[in-house]
Amino acid sequence: MEVALRREAKFICEDFDSVRDALAELGAQPGGVKLQTDYIFTRGDVPGGKIKARDEGGGVLLVYVYARADDEREVRFDYFEIRDGGLVDLLRSLYGEPTIVRKRRERWADRRFLFHLDEVEGVGNVFEIETVGNAEPADLAVYGEKLRPYMRNKLDCSNEDLIVKRGRLP
Repeated sequence: MEVALRREAKFICEDFDSVRDALAELGAQPGGVKLQTDYIFTRGDVPGGKIKARDEGGGVLLVYVYARADDEREVRFDYFEIRDGGLVDLLRSLYGEPTIVRKRRERWADRRFLFHLDEVEGVGNVFEIETVGNAEPADLAVYGEKLRPYMRNKLDCSNEDLIVKRGRLP
């Protein structure tokens, strides 16, 4: 299944408690917490080609097949749910060692946006906003104004890129 999403903003954030309070004040609802391990493999068949196999426990791998564009904001990918404990080993034999990203993801949402409060191993706290459907710039501005005091260091790259830059390979 092909999926498209738009990443509106991504920042390093040191105060998730204040972010939670602000999100609640603006009407967003908590959506749970998951521990995630992403195995990101580089494909050689297309520029920027990647395969991400995400393990959230429970025996199902969420698999994203995509080609990263220069603009990290607009993301299109094919998405699969696969029940096969040997898939990561198969991908490793085909593509070599993956970059591994481990995180605790807390998700919040309202009708227009998804909010991710990620504690990324080796990186720190990363806050991300993604658009759901057709949000207007004014909708995002309300959140931006309320959350801006807690954001530092805007990020224009993936968590994988941050791990590789810091020399923290698996």
